[in-house]
Amino acid sequence: MKMRLSPNIDIELDRQVINLTFFQRLKYSLKGVGFYFLIALGTVLIPILHFILVPLFLAVSIGSGYSRFQKTRSIDLTNVLCPNCSEDLNASVTYFNTNEISLVCYKCQSQFTLA
Repeated sequence: MKMRLSPNIDIELDRQVINLTFFQRLKYSLKGVGFYFLIALGTVLIPILHFILVPLFLAVSIGSGYSRFQKTRSIDLTNVLCPNCSEDLNASVTYFNTNEISLVCYKCQSQFTLA
């Protein structure tokens, strides 16, 4: 995978893109659904507001699960350094479904594209 700094400058990155299986995608999706579903269960105890919060968090849990299930690839970006300032980018395992990933260095405000 290459890190694109600008249209003319590419740096080779020694990370492997992993294509997720159906069950890995399902597991990642259910983590998102479960998180918001537990919040929905917790909001049952809030008087009056639970009429709004419970349906809201149930809808968010379905939307989160659907969007997480669509992500078909992952890459481990731990310990990736910014090419401009050599600061750690603080990225971990990233899930995506497009051909490019955008990253930002929060120290020098540089933007990068992984393609």
